[in-house]
Amino acid sequence: MNNKIKAIIIDDEPDGRTVLHSLIKIYCPQIDVLGQSCSGEEGLSMIQDLNPELVFLDIDMPGMNGFSLLKRLKEITFEVIFVTAHHHYALKAIKHSALDYLLKPVDKTELIEAVEKFIKLDKENVNERMSFLLKNESKDASEITQIILNVREGYIFTDIEDIIRCEADGNYTMVHLKNGTRQLASKTLKEFEHILGQNNFWRIHKSHLINLKHLKKYVKGDGGGNVVMTDNSEIEVSRRNKDAFLKQFNL
Repeated sequence: MNNKIKAIIIDDEPDGRTVLHSLIKIYCPQIDVLGQSCSGEEGLSMIQDLNPELVFLDIDMPGMNGFSLLKRLKEITFEVIFVTAHHHYALKAIKHSALDYLLKPVDKTELIEAVEKFIKLDKENVNERMSFLLKNESKDASEITQIILNVREGYIFTDIEDIIRCEADGNYTMVHLKNGTRQLASKTLKEFEHILGQNNFWRIHKSHLINLKHLKKYVKGDGGGNVVMTDNSEIEVSRRNKDAFLKQFNL
């Protein structure tokens, strides 16, 4: 019985397809690549014929790019790991959508990590998450108003303005919301900093990322002092981050 994950590769560059397929065969034996496609049109037919669980999809292809391909589907029932040769404008939107991408040339370690994330992923709401991405893929990160939190129970579509702060919890992050609830999300604080950096969030400490829109006051003190947020939580500002943090307010 074949319990391997059914996958296809869609990329207009022959070398890109060959290298990725070779890396998958060597380092991701749990993946069974059913086919490879050199264009969006051909990839669309392959998806409909083979019904994959996972698609490695190049973003930039002539004619029909990766996003255009996805928009042609009535329903998306598979997960996607995007592949691109560029630091693409859409990468922030991909991360906001709780999805993943690989930069060319594909690094074996990043490939293994992306596949491991896919295996652990809750496969629910894939169509909704893809719709969210396709709605936001052409926007600047600062224009995206929601983020999808990948939590143990599934996915939570969250307004960014409702996030008061993010707190490191090992390889996870505790997200504190203005309604008083907390959500443990399966991203590191560094990943949240990367995603939310253009949405008025600031790293004040190695363990804390705050939404400046929810900043109530700054309190001087030993080291870097403290901030008080709108939920009345008091968070330490590290000595090394203090000057850059206060510089924003001309202090």
